[in-house]
Amino acid sequence: MRGQLNGPRLRVTDEQRRRLERRGKRLGRRVLSQVADDCLARYDPALAPPTDRAQVDLCDAPIGPAGHPRGDPTADRADGGGESDLGLYENPRCIEEPRASRRPFDDCPNAEDTRDSASAGAPDITANIPAGALGAINGADFFTTEVWTWRGLVTYYTLSIAPLKRFADRSTHMRSLCLVIVLGLALVPQQTRTARKAVVTIQGREFLVNGRPTYEGRTYDGMKVQGLLFNSRMVQGIFDDRNAETRSRWSYPDGPWDPERNTREFIDAMPLWRAKGLLAFTINLQGGSPEGYSRSQPWMNSSFETDGSLRPDYMSRLERILDRADELGIVAIVGFFYQAQERRMDDEQSVMRAADAATDWLVDKGYTHVLVEMANEADNAGFKHDIIKTTGGAVRLIERLKERSKGKVGSPAGRLLVSTSLNGGRVPSDSLVNVVDFVLLHGNGVQDPARITQMVDETRKLPSYRGQPIVFNEDDHFDFSKPRNNMLAALRAYSSWGYFDYRMTGERFDDGYQSVPVNWTISSPRKREFFALLSKVTGVGSP
Repeated sequence: MRGQLNGPRLRVTDEQRRRLERRGKRLGRRVLSQVADDCLARYDPALAPPTDRAQVDLCDAPIGPAGHPRGDPTADRADGGGESDLGLYENPRCIEEPRASRRPFDDCPNAEDTRDSASAGAPDITANIPAGALGAINGADFFTTEVWTWRGLVTYYTLSIAPLKRFADRSTHMRSLCLVIVLGLALVPQQTRTARKAVVTIQGREFLVNGRPTYEGRTYDGMKVQGLLFNSRMVQGIFDDRNAETRSRWSYPDGPWDPERNTREFIDAMPLWRAKGLLAFTINLQGGSPEGYSRSQPWMNSSFETDGSLRPDYMSRLERILDRADELGIVAIVGFFYQAQERRMDDEQSVMRAADAATDWLVDKGYTHVLVEMANEADNAGFKHDIIKTTGGAVRLIERLKERSKGKVGSPAGRLLVSTSLNGGRVPSDSLVNVVDFVLLHGNGVQDPARITQMVDETRKLPSYRGQPIVFNEDDHFDFSKPRNNMLAALRAYSSWGYFDYRMTGERFDDGYQSVPVNWTISSPRKREFFALLSKVTGVGSP
């Protein structure tokens, strides 16, 4: 952990979190009660002027290093020792006093300019303290400048030192003490992860949720259904458009475009899908074409800034969707990149930064019901950066995401399960199958259902294939009322199948799940036909 302090991100294991939490709470109580008081942190009673002490001394007994003015110093520690972790004595009445009753630093006399921006390690820290602050603290050795969090994980207490000249002999000790405080508190976890309800795992060719095979014991027309993951492409759940020139295209029949409404209605519809046997959906951080298919895509829809950083508004919407999916036991296939939006990113480093950030976000949220699709159709010519392309760095990027999440996910695998998809009708390379946890295929352009079965067979014959589940998560062929269709062809080959529906020429708001604005309910004849066959195959709900 010490070696990570200079890195871009601090990572801790669950056991380290627990240990830090125990130690951090004890350390934090002591520091906040005596060293980083809201007004002053007095190292010695003599350091506070009498005129100020009456205003800010909210504890009955000042504290200091030379002794304990009130009572036995050993009484302050549960272990009987007289000295705290920081080498300071404590006043138990300060610790017990509710912090809400204390006066903030800004309310102290002459503290008009107390928020100092200097870092704790400056060579001459007093030179950076505003004059007003010096007047307020006079001889105080410490005061807090800010308390802030970093990515919801770590709390930092930034402390500045004011070793005045009359205490010059203590300067070295003061700086050392401050260093201990900063290092100690920088590792205190800010929050624990939310307990999750659904855990997706892979066992052979089967998917399991919470240790039980999906559609457990189910067969249909002599074909095994258990272990499959029937899904639908619902990539626009967090869609928005930051291009003012195209935003008006997505207006609802009854009002303007509203990304929050879109997400709310997505969430409201999820129980309807689940009741018909749908156990997974695909959502993408850069969406998909809001027209179904598009030659030009001028709209701007991405969870990433061009430099690869995450957009909080998008991630907030995604969090609400994933939280609800977790409650319902629905698996989310979370795609990271879509070709028309990936092209807007600054460079390859930005793409890698975005992939890392998305991975870290999923890990930090503690999601265990998520499968990752690194890119939607990674061999699509629309992708700009080689790191995503199957002819470039796709294999390397997938391995990077697996390694980055290793040991940080509360599932049997201990990490995120990762794959990527290809253009419709194509079979992945041997090198790609070698690194993915599950194989993603697309049925777009596949007119003959026999080709669906053939794609599965070709994949399983690859030397690197080791029995991973095979999942179609995009196919815009329907014919659900006919005995031969792509969905049933995938089932005959014991592979999962995914429904892709968009609004076709002449259709209205109720049609399609990809065209924006979306009616997320089961609102069209085509949607009803799909869910009727799904219910019939899975035995969930009524057709």
